[in-house]
Amino acid sequence: HNTPVSDLSPTGPFDQYPTGQGFGYFYGFLAGETSQWTPRLYENTNPIEPPRKPEEGYHLTEDLADQAVKFIKMNRGLHPDRPFFIYFAPG
Repeated sequence: HNTPVSDLSPTGPFDQYPTGQGFGYFYGFLAGETSQWTPRLYENTNPIEPPRKPEEGYHLTEDLADQAVKFIKMNRGLHPDRPFFIYFAPG
């Protein structure tokens, strides 16, 4: 993982977060590991809650795949001729 534990705070520094390393957008987990059912998720530099609870059928890999598809569709809709890069690494 890129982000040192000491940098995981709402005030940064954010230079070791994926968005500080050149990625324009980030959705996922920052640690080297996380729970598949109750992960510690981040969107860019903001900690967020999973969209559903495990009892409602949530699983991290499915969520990451859904977010990747959403990202592709949005980018294709806004910039159909501009290439993009996705680093998809399920937990």
